[in-house]
Amino acid sequence: MRRLLYALLIAASLCAAETRPRIRAVTAFIEIDQNNYAAKVDETQKFLARAKEALNAAGFEGAGGRITTQPFPAFTKGMSRESAVALVAKLREAATKARTGLNIGPAMLRDDDDAAPVALLADILSQVSVNANLVIADDSGIHWRAVREAAKLIHDVARRSPNGAGNFNFGAIAMMKPYGPYYPGSYHLGKGRAFAIAMEGANVVGDVFTRFKDPLEAERQLAAAFAKFTREAEAVAMRVAAETGWTYEGIDATPAPSSASSIGGAIEAFTGAPFGSSGSSGSPIGLPSPSANATEPLS
Repeated sequence: MRRLLYALLIAASLCAAETRPRIRAVTAFIEIDQNNYAAKVDETQKFLARAKEALNAAGFEGAGGRITTQPFPAFTKGMSRESAVALVAKLREAATKARTGLNIGPAMLRDDDDAAPVALLADILSQVSVNANLVIADDSGIHWRAVREAAKLIHDVARRSPNGAGNFNFGAIAMMKPYGPYYPGSYHLGKGRAFAIAMEGANVVGDVFTRFKDPLEAERQLAAAFAKFTREAEAVAMRVAAETGWTYEGIDATPAPSSASSIGGAIEAFTGAPFGSSGSSGSPIGLPSPSANATEPLS
């Protein structure tokens, strides 16, 4: 009995010491219109709370809620610019009730799209705290007209928003697929009731790079760690999907550092030298490259 208790204590201490990633966000993708947005946001926030509870119970801290709508030109079509800005403000107010992030998608998807929504988006970003984006390249190539429109928007928002801060909520995105969970590049083109998970694993990178200095071994350990945690998080997501009827669209395991967990610190732990010194400017062996759907800064 004494040996069994000792073994259990050791196992418990090892579990307690395990470095686990946080969940940056569960991002829900919904479709709204001018009349149903409040009810849709309320329904979505209940789903997000359920997903957060399930992930937290599985040992993943965090899991803040985010909402991404279909591209905003679809639900503001035919409205005056003033009315459209007011609608987005009301949508943002509804999302704020449960401290949910909000992304209203791209102003332009293709290079031959109408550019009027870009001017509307400049009004929105200058007045309302929401995320949005504009597609400047996809599999068909670079959208040169969209590039010019994005440049004009950035210049306009820099001038009109307080301290130019509205641009922090905007992304000129290239080669990104739908259902990315990170802001501001998140968007979707479906019917909604779908979700994806954004992982925050810079602490896992730091832990592996502190313990393993051989590049090949560090690479192997890092791959194994991320594989383990993504499998665990996906198991929870699949269960939530089965229980709720929402469609699970995937997980982005980009390290996604935060102020408390730095990729710079992880690189310093691996190289033994200050970040910025010779050899530290590139990604060390084993550090996953940012996902094609990751747009939040890797600081």
